Amino acid sequence: MNKVLITGTSRGIGKALSLHFLEKGWEVFGCSRSIDYFKHPNYHHFKVDLAEIDSVNEFVKEIFSATASLNTLVNNAAVSSTNLAMLMSDKKIKEIFNINLIANFILTRNMIRLLAKNPPSMILNVTSPVSKYPTRGLSAYGCTKAAIDHLTLSLSEELRPLNIAVNSISPGLVDTDLLRGIPNELHDESLRRFHLSEKTSVQKIADKIDFLLQQRSTLYTGNIVSCDQ
Repeated sequence: MNKVLITGTSRGIGKALSLHFLEKGWEVFGCSRSIDYFKHPNYHHFKVDLAEIDSVNEFVKEIFSATASLNTLVNNAAVSSTNLAMLMSDKKIKEIFNINLIANFILTRNMIRLLAKNPPSMILNVTSPVSKYPTRGLSAYGCTKAAIDHLTLSLSEELRPLNIAVNSISPGLVDTDLLRGIPNELHDESLRRFHLSEKTSVQKIADKIDFLLQQRSTLYTGNIVSCDQ
């Protein structure tokens, strides 16, 4: 049975992807700050605060105890805050960088050992058009997503010899709690700025991930893939 680890599975994209993988017969390991909201015999939930690095390292130990290998890692968990840089608190800046970037890096670093046991395997980083198009009030969030895109490109070269593909997937604007935290007047502005015709559906994200997984054997790697392509 194929195995996938997905972060941020209590709601939004992460929950939808968990259900998608379960429907395809995969075993899913998920995590969030809260308890799990759905039950399935092939779903295993871990309560983790990715903003706390010690909690991330404990989570790594739990995953190594739960499974000996992985086929795919989906780094999905992220937080944002719509605010001007000059008004952001140290606490909020640290939270955004820890969850969106530092936890991602630490988790990926450790999961490489499990992914290397099931080649060809894949790391998928959920990113954002904000990484390319500067957006008012999202400077911290945009910084982390730009860093994740660079991490994708760097790791794709490092992990190629291990037959592990690394790609970023950029969903655009998706109707999730994260998007609802952005004022409505910025939605249309963001669509124009990101050169998008409409918001992205979760199904379109799942379809794009399925396409990427089908390319594993050809080591389709080092790509930042838009869901609107």
